[in-house]
Amino acid sequence: MKYTIYLLQAQPERPYKHAVPERYSKISKSFFVMTDDNVAMPISGNRSLLKLFPKQKNLLNQYIKKEKLRIQKQPDFVKLIKYINTLTSSTAGSKK
Repeated sequence: MKYTIYLLQAQPERPYKHAVPERYSKISKSFFVMTDDNVAMPISGNRSLLKLFPKQKNLLNQYIKKEKLRIQKQPDFVKLIKYINTLTSSTAGSKK
């Protein structure tokens, strides 16, 4: 997870508006997933996550709907990643 905060510039006084001092923006969170030896890919939603795991796409989609997960929330994201790890470890064992 990566946090991003921006410094917003001060705004001078204008008609019908008071001057606004410099301030920080709200914290925005970005989630990333790294598979095997690849570069960490940003996850913006369900579709971008499902593209990384095409073999488990149906299972993941069912799990997201069953558990009513929202990927933008950290606890739900962690829960989904733990589920993906169980899927990849079980499929890796069946290939041997």
